[in-house]
Amino acid sequence: MSTSSICHKRVVLIVLTLAGGLAADVWTDIAGQAVVSVAVWAAMLYLLDRVEPDLRYGLMACLMIATASEIFLSLGWGLYAYRLGNIPLFVPPGHVLLLLLGLSLARRMSEAAANGIMVYAALYSLAAAAAGVDTLGAALFLVYAAASVAMPAQRRLYASTFVLSLALELYGTWLGNWTWARDVPGMALVTTNPPGAAGAFYCALDALTALATRGFPPRPQSSPIVFTSTPTLSISISTVSPGFIHTGGLRRAPTPPGVPVTIRSRRCWRSSCRRSTGWCGAASRAPSRRCSSCSRRCDSRNPSAKFSFQPCR
Repeated sequence: MSTSSICHKRVVLIVLTLAGGLAADVWTDIAGQAVVSVAVWAAMLYLLDRVEPDLRYGLMACLMIATASEIFLSLGWGLYAYRLGNIPLFVPPGHVLLLLLGLSLARRMSEAAANGIMVYAALYSLAAAAAGVDTLGAALFLVYAAASVAMPAQRRLYASTFVLSLALELYGTWLGNWTWARDVPGMALVTTNPPGAAGAFYCALDALTALATRGFPPRPQSSPIVFTSTPTLSISISTVSPGFIHTGGLRRAPTPPGVPVTIRSRRCWRSSCRRSTGWCGAASRAPSRRCSSCSRRCDSRNPSAKFSFQPCR
């Protein structure tokens, strides 16, 4: 699981949420516990929205496994009990926040430090079991060691989770949020409040989460589409027309010499021409009788002009 999205500000948010939520829980009743749960859930959802999808799948699996584990260990087995006899609603998302915190610490932890934490857990478990103070610790250490050997790639995560969960257990039991049973129910084992190797439960949760996320198919990585533009040399030819000063402005150019010009004559408006249906004008043939008067009138106005045929209306 990637940890690139866990920045320093989010680490501070997780620490404040866990520490402040547990401190506020001991001073409230069931209604106040619900308010604390809403705040913890809001912090978890805020962080889930800002991590990679692959990591988000693992955190959701952790949430479901932690809920089932709390029901079994607390209500079913009776290994520990919460202050109000229930399972506070902020506990499952608290496990998710602790996993995020463990991922952030594991990113900065060396292999030597991880191995040193395992050696410390082994020495404490053997010493506590030999003294008869915490015989459950030896069994819990075997769980921690088995997870580290079976999944060596997650060894630093298990080591960081072991340390962080032990600090959280000491803080929560000191405040009185929950209490571990002295005699382990159903077994001839005793433990302390909290067990010195209580982090093995959290390591088992991380291992189950890692196994659950192996079933998710990898997300396909879409290849980026890159558009490139390469300029090429080209030759542009432009033609500029002569200015208006050389063509006479907006006036039409004069007709070249030798080109005949057809001039239309004015219409004849005599009543006799309007009633006729003939054609008025002087042409190569003689005008009709019906328009003879009209033709004479047109010839008298412009005797030298050539006429085109125009209807007399």
